[in-house]
Amino acid sequence: MANLFHVVFDGHLTADATFRKLAEDKGVLNFTVAHNFPTAKKDQNQKTIYEPQYYNCVRWMTSGETPEQLLNSLKKGTKIIVESNKIEISTTTKDEKTYTNVNFIVSNIV
Repeated sequence: MANLFHVVFDGHLTADATFRKLAEDKGVLNFTVAHNFPTAKKDQNQKTIYEPQYYNCVRWMTSGETPEQLLNSLKKGTKIIVESNKIEISTTTKDEKTYTNVNFIVSNIV
């Protein structure tokens, strides 16, 4: 059986998406999605308290694709659905602390 990794999540953009051109026919679109997860905690009215989880997303653009349409629609606060079939994990150390970053490589945005 082949390996399978497929993630679908929704949420709201924390800021406008950004685009960086890397070559004449390549570029990368970056954005962060906040998804609110319910917790076991309750407020004073016994309503569930939600805590956000943030997902860094990367959408590689190739020849024939233009980022303008996506940039115009991926604005702060917009609710989107993201599909990913790959993640990239990196670590950095700063001030003797190690940080792990997870980037979801986006295959589709709805």
